[in-house]
Amino acid sequence: MRRRCFGLDVHREFAQVAIWENGVVEQAGQVATTVDELGMFADSLGAGDEVALEATGNSWAVASVLARRGVRVVVSNPYKTRAIAEAKVKTDKIDAAVLAELLAANFLPAVWMPDEGHTCSVGWWCAAPTWSASGPGSRTRSRRCCTAT
Repeated sequence: MRRRCFGLDVHREFAQVAIWENGVVEQAGQVATTVDELGMFADSLGAGDEVALEATGNSWAVASVLARRGVRVVVSNPYKTRAIAEAKVKTDKIDAAVLAELLAANFLPAVWMPDEGHTCSVGWWCAAPTWSASGPGSRTRSRRCCTAT
């Protein structure tokens, strides 16, 4: 089975894609970060393919869409990914290529990814800004919501 490693440099509206295969990294363009586009991207991947991305604000949504389609996703700790963090030249293409190469070499410092049982419901995130930080019971409400089973 052939092994391909994909590096995604995730932004709000798109992700830059780089593919590592047999020691060579090639740029594959951009994919929109919508559920439909990411689903089509995930469907185009093979059984042995892996995807790496840095932990950013949008990366958990991207990772969950890909993981639900059966893709192995590794989310990188951006503070420990020194090859990207300390680079002199930072572009989307370079960052995606470095992620793909580090994943292929098994040098990617991964973070823990929450599964479905450990994530708060979407309703909690939507309602959170309306809660008063100083109001009575707000801390307790947030705890109950995150620990509910």
